[in-house]
Amino acid sequence: MRDISEQELDNYISEGLKYSAAGVQPSAGCKTRIDSMISDARQHSAHRGSILKNNKFARAAAKAGISVSAPRSFSNGYSFSSCSVTSLADVDDNGIRMNPSKGIELSYAREGYPKITLTARNAEADQSADTVSETRKIGNISVSLSNTTGLFVPAGYKVSEAELQRAKNDPSFFISYGSSKKKSFSFTDLIFTKDGLIYDMNVVDNRSLSSDDLFAMAEEIINSK
Repeated sequence: MRDISEQELDNYISEGLKYSAAGVQPSAGCKTRIDSMISDARQHSAHRGSILKNNKFARAAAKAGISVSAPRSFSNGYSFSSCSVTSLADVDDNGIRMNPSKGIELSYAREGYPKITLTARNAEADQSADTVSETRKIGNISVSLSNTTGLFVPAGYKVSEAELQRAKNDPSFFISYGSSKKKSFSFTDLIFTKDGLIYDMNVVDNRSLSSDDLFAMAEEIINSK
């Protein structure tokens, strides 16, 4: 991934989140997807403690109209690096946006490790996803781990018949058009509902963190005040 910019990677992450969200909140004839339209500048901080003590984050949360619980840093060395307000909507099979709302996107960084993105949005449906590979209970909260693979191609690119068939038959694989070059990324998501919000912790091309590491981070989010 060294041949793409940070902004391009953010775009890939945002696109991947659309599909992880689609798997989590299916409804009749429509899928919930995340449009990562950043309406606040990303804010940086190196402090420790609760994220709620960051004034700029608090303003972003107020703008989104939700109350998010998340740590400023994790015990494994990940620290809060930025936040933004995202626009959310249901999108039906014809591409029509419905039920618009806002959510919060947080980024965490650790030197030598992949970036982690945490989104929080209002929960409007039960969690269910075809891509779930493992579910664990943390207290009384069910946390699901899912894996998806995204193939990103330029507009007008002709994908192979095998790729088209895989996208049709494999719920953990999707094709996205409009990237600057052909790239393939894997996405790992931990998803749970807490206090009326769906939290989605996402990591791209993870080769450093075990499932135990990720579930431990989810536990810290759940236990944060």
